[in-house]
Amino acid sequence: MKKIILSGLLFVSIFTAYGQDFLLSEQWFSRLNRNPAATGNSEHIELFYMNRQQWVGFSDAPSTNLLNVHAFFDKISSGLGLIFFYDTQGLGDKALNAKLAYSYQTMIAKDMLLSFGASAGIMNKSFDPDKFKYTNPDYRPNIVDESKTNLDIDLGVEFSMPVFMAGFAVNHLLDGRKDMLNLTTSRQFTGYARGNIPLAQKFNLAPGIVYNNYTSNAPNFFEFNTTLFYNKMFWFGLGTRFDTNVDFNMLNAIIGVEWKLLRIGYGYDYSLGKLGNFKKSSHEIMLSLKIPHSKPKPAEQRFIRFMD
Repeated sequence: MKKIILSGLLFVSIFTAYGQDFLLSEQWFSRLNRNPAATGNSEHIELFYMNRQQWVGFSDAPSTNLLNVHAFFDKISSGLGLIFFYDTQGLGDKALNAKLAYSYQTMIAKDMLLSFGASAGIMNKSFDPDKFKYTNPDYRPNIVDESKTNLDIDLGVEFSMPVFMAGFAVNHLLDGRKDMLNLTTSRQFTGYARGNIPLAQKFNLAPGIVYNNYTSNAPNFFEFNTTLFYNKMFWFGLGTRFDTNVDFNMLNAIIGVEWKLLRIGYGYDYSLGKLGNFKKSSHEIMLSLKIPHSKPKPAEQRFIRFMD
């Protein structure tokens, strides 16, 4: 019965499944898969892994794995990185994305960094209609198995300073999607801003806003969140995410700790709106490792943004 319910939900929202990228509660900690301008935004070589389990409780619920690797290189004033994700919706559709990312970074003033980025690679999407479970076992729509690989390109810009950060990116620039099962991804626009408000006793408050605009029929998403940091080592955050149709809403919370060069985080999403009746939640596990460069960077190249 759960498979039937989930099949119906995903079939109704299949525009969303193919028209948008996954949205992550802990995306602030590694943004280059959404904005290549964030590539090399650290003094260290950074490895970032995240696993997201959506709608836990359904046997065929969506699952996402994301891996970002990036570093800054002084001689070319640039960041280089690798982006990889594998996404399964659980009922026949899968997506694999692998890209190389590049950013050029320049200090436009003291403690003011401006970055321009681009990433390019492949996006493969596949769909197997036999994975759907229908209330009438004799019914099967006239949909064939499909698999398609396309060139995928992103462009972005990011401005940052110790108390403020903002970015804008165009994802899937080539916009190859023509119909519901063409298995390409529509062009997307992502904008975000985040502050850093120092408080007393080693506390920092980081409010943020994210907006995702999709050129297909998929809904547009807003997210508002705020995270409290203690000693730049422990954090706890709350947020809400909703679409412009007010159909699929979520409340989310994150918690984590950074110990030396290792960062561990956990995110929890609780579904509201149409999915709220099923009382299913989503979970994220984040692991991040910093590997020191063999030699330190010049002082003017040091990035002091605590959220990196």
